[in-house]
Amino acid sequence: MSDSASSLRPRTYGIQRRVPAVPISEWRIKTSDQLPDNLMRILETYPPYLTTKRAADLNGGAVSKLYEHKDAGYIRCVKDGGTTLWETLSIVLRLANLPTTSIASDPPGSRRSRRQPVSAPPIAATPAKPHTTAPSAAAE
Repeated sequence: MSDSASSLRPRTYGIQRRVPAVPISEWRIKTSDQLPDNLMRILETYPPYLTTKRAADLNGGAVSKLYEHKDAGYIRCVKDGGTTLWETLSIVLRLANLPTTSIASDPPGSRRSRRQPVSAPPIAATPAKPHTTAPSAAAE
């Protein structure tokens, strides 16, 4: 068996390969005033500048993606001594301008589409009666 590069299956590098990013010149949302409510809440929750780990979590990827997006001009960062701080607003604006995609349903005949939905057990129509003891004849 040959290990040549031509015999290997080509790699795909995630969503950037299939759905190209929108160029900054075509962004519809360019300021914080234009952000939808859900992203505005995120912007109000986080501080103006984030550490690399928190910025990567917010960006939805690895640290290497932060640097790729910085090199492409999508997000901004500043240096504070030896620490890199990432601008929260630029990350949220990038998220707001991601292209929309449709999520395809499972193809007919796939294992997932043949699965039967799990039904919940039936709920009793009448509540159970509490256990009571009959009064004894001696108590009268």
